[in-house]
Amino acid sequence: MRRLKTVSKVLQFKDYQKEERELEVKKVRDLVALEQAKLDSVEKTLKEAASMLQPKDGTFTNVHEIELFYEYYLHLDEKLKMQKATLAQKLEELDDKQNALLEVYREKKALETLKNRMIQEGLRETSLMEQKEMDSLFLSRRTEDR
Repeated sequence: MRRLKTVSKVLQFKDYQKEERELEVKKVRDLVALEQAKLDSVEKTLKEAASMLQPKDGTFTNVHEIELFYEYYLHLDEKLKMQKATLAQKLEELDDKQNALLEVYREKKALETLKNRMIQEGLRETSLMEQKEMDSLFLSRRTEDR
């Protein structure tokens, strides 16, 4: 029974770990959604900037205007690359957290299986002990009757 209590305590700890991991996964998912929204915003701005580079009447007014648009476009492109890298990092972190959560689920399931086996074994042993007692009572009565 002491082993059963120990397994129960470990199972409670795994429940606590599972809840922690679930919260971590939720937090990282929220961060991924935020980073994805930022990426979408940068992509939209980059597309708008690309459409601004197209001259309306077929010519630019001066070289300074072209340089300004070009620098702005390069800045947005660099920002887009950084945002993609950040999103990739957050997705990798999410994958790691989900794998950790999955591992805790597996450990918890294994402990539950162990606990159930221990309970079944205890019930089987109790049943065998009762059967032995009943057999000995039956045999003692039978010998008394003779």
